[in-house]
Amino acid sequence: MNQQKYFRLKLNEPKTFIKLFEILGKLLEFADLSISFNSLNLLAMDASHVLNVNLQLTNTFFNEYSVKLEKEIRVNLADFNRVLKRARGEAMFLMDCSYENKLLVQFQSTDSKRNFKVKTQDQVEPGEPIESLDYKASLSLVADYIAELVGDAALATDYATFALGPGDCFTIDTETTDGTEFNVEVKSFLEKPNTAGKQQAIYSLEYLSDITKLREVATKVSLKFSNEMPLQLVYPLEQESKIVLTLAPRVVDEDGEISDEPKKKRGKPLIIKDNKDDIDLEPEDESEKPDEDKEPEESEVEQG
Repeated sequence: MNQQKYFRLKLNEPKTFIKLFEILGKLLEFADLSISFNSLNLLAMDASHVLNVNLQLTNTFFNEYSVKLEKEIRVNLADFNRVLKRARGEAMFLMDCSYENKLLVQFQSTDSKRNFKVKTQDQVEPGEPIESLDYKASLSLVADYIAELVGDAALATDYATFALGPGDCFTIDTETTDGTEFNVEVKSFLEKPNTAGKQQAIYSLEYLSDITKLREVATKVSLKFSNEMPLQLVYPLEQESKIVLTLAPRVVDEDGEISDEPKKKRGKPLIIKDNKDDIDLEPEDESEKPDEDKEPEESEVEQG
């Protein structure tokens, strides 16, 4: 018996979507997806409560976007990405498998439809975005450039000081005990930077090394930070979509040592909610090829 589909989203060329979730899979274990009438949103916190991720994909990001009932689902990103890696350049559908707590992912070519079902947790607690922060420094750079600078700094250590001062000079500095150091001064920006006096904070290069891989899906990035406050990175995507990441700073203790614990902003820490349940992948085989013009059946073909 065919079940009603609450939503049906299609991408003719899903390369950007697949790469985006591959990168997110390096940062997060679970993704809470909110499918509304106007957009697909992801709001999640990493397991260490150091990084907050807010992905917003507008309905125009998709070639087809049909939502009959708004839904919130949780997917295991490792399982989801194992399915996405099976794409071979075909069009991709994301469809709700009603009453089964599964997300139907279909790859469609001229001669076949391959269907996978990824188990989901249907009842998801609503996530909350990070509180609005009063940032004192902001700048905009080419995404490739900041990725290269982070890669350079990561050769020396696992954290770096970001600073922006009067004179529009943005610096990244590292300090280590073994004598390896890195320093760069940036004076060329996509837009004129803004700062209220000198602002600086220390951030994890381990996180930033994965975050800046978003260079593969975005051409520029905007950064905002203040003294000992979180770093916000905004990557604009196609069709007025975007991904916003907020990274907690490192703590410098009374002895001048940098702690592994993230610096918490006064007030609320970087916390949305805990990740709880494991989610499994359930691939199935389909007994016969579905009609290209009809709604896809719930069965699946053998993985390629």
